[in-house]
Amino acid sequence: MTTSKLLQNSSVILLSGLLGCSAMLIPETHDPYKKLGQVVFLMNSGRPIPAEKLILESISIFEKNEDKTGLAWAYDNYAQFLRSSLVTARGQQYAKTGFYNHDISMENRLDKSIEYFEMAKRIYEQADKPDMISHIYYNMGITYLLMNKDALGCQAYDQSITAFKENMRRNPDAKPAIPKGYNNFEEYILDCKKRAGCR
Repeated sequence: MTTSKLLQNSSVILLSGLLGCSAMLIPETHDPYKKLGQVVFLMNSGRPIPAEKLILESISIFEKNEDKTGLAWAYDNYAQFLRSSLVTARGQQYAKTGFYNHDISMENRLDKSIEYFEMAKRIYEQADKPDMISHIYYNMGITYLLMNKDALGCQAYDQSITAFKENMRRNPDAKPAIPKGYNNFEEYILDCKKRAGCR
């Protein structure tokens, strides 16, 4: 589940090599926040290879600028990218070409997804942002379930609810985004737990 919604129009760049024509129509920008917005467009267009490149570029810029807020967002994006169905569907391609991040492979990408969620969570914990901590735990739950680590997935869902309740205690007027058909986030997570077979 992604939350970024940025896309700006500017000069068009063409990338060669592995990217081929897959990066066409992507405006060149040095703004890491806009780069992450472009990632959404690329993923929705079925182009994970240039998407990963932009995420890693964003991470590098955020680290250089010591922008913790942006860095947490980029880590979150990368974690979701690594466990995405689009990357799963391109498994044979990645097995041949590898990822831009050479520490990652198809075999360890879900473990790496959890690592990046953990890095994002640590930043949000330092910033004392229970709303984002809830979001991270929810996504960790999804990844753990994909890894067949059901107990850890169910635990992450519980931790997501705990952080959600803390955020609502502090911000009773907050209106977190939830899928249609649910009255609130807790109801949605409880349904996720039920469908996952959590006790």
